[in-house]
Amino acid sequence: MLEALAFIGIMATLARAAGGGLFAPRLPDKLGFVPEVLFGLMIGGGFVALHGGGLLALILSAVWAYGWMETGHGTAYTMGRQPATAQSGRKQTLSRVIDPLCEAVGAPLGGRFYCWAFMGLKGALIGLPVAPAGLLLAFLWPAAYEAGWALTERFPALRARFAATEMGEWLTGASAGLILALAL
Repeated sequence: MLEALAFIGIMATLARAAGGGLFAPRLPDKLGFVPEVLFGLMIGGGFVALHGGGLLALILSAVWAYGWMETGHGTAYTMGRQPATAQSGRKQTLSRVIDPLCEAVGAPLGGRFYCWAFMGLKGALIGLPVAPAGLLLAFLWPAAYEAGWALTERFPALRARFAATEMGEWLTGASAGLILALAL
């Protein structure tokens, strides 16, 4: 039980730092990637604990998770509440998959379907090294951002303290920590 709480706390902290909060603003610009690397190493450690392997397996699975953490989500983190942002700015890596999917099913870019599909794919790819439990992040990653928006919309006191995306970052990390605890 204590290990599960530790995983949840560590991963939530790293996810929030990866989003630019907590200690991240105090890191030199050249070290801004550190929270994502540490997040990836936690996933990589989970892979080695589950599937075996040595240092190479740890590095490869950590790089995999880190790479998908770095794909961006600026077009999807609004969970459909600000659709205009999905059509502006740089193209996100997963947009190359999600945009055609949305066009095929007639869903608007930046709408709820788009955001859930985008964040779901991102979560699944990050969690893949600790599959099968890691694949639950396909649901939990977008659900965390959705919950962040819902909580801050419903509770003004919470909204005064946290942005919806901050809540999403905390909750995605907590979800990943829970997945690690369940997987191990």
